[in-house]
Amino acid sequence: SVIRLNVDTHRLKDLSAASLAAAIRSELGVEAKLTPGDRGVFDVARDGVVIFSKSVTGRFPQDEEILGQLRATP
Repeated sequence: SVIRLNVDTHRLKDLSAASLAAAIRSELGVEAKLTPGDRGVFDVARDGVVIFSKSVTGRFPQDEEILGQLRATP
């Protein structure tokens, strides 16, 4: 699986993105790639399919929420 965190370039060093990437690595053994995005963007995609989008939900994800979705999808 390829997991990408598409994050606002102003927030690339944000602890929330780094924390989520670390949790994915620790819990699932998969390296999440941080990729720069447009201002305000925070998307999580697995194999090119977006599983979370801040622009849709209006909020940032909780780590466990994303980990649960990643565990539930093959």
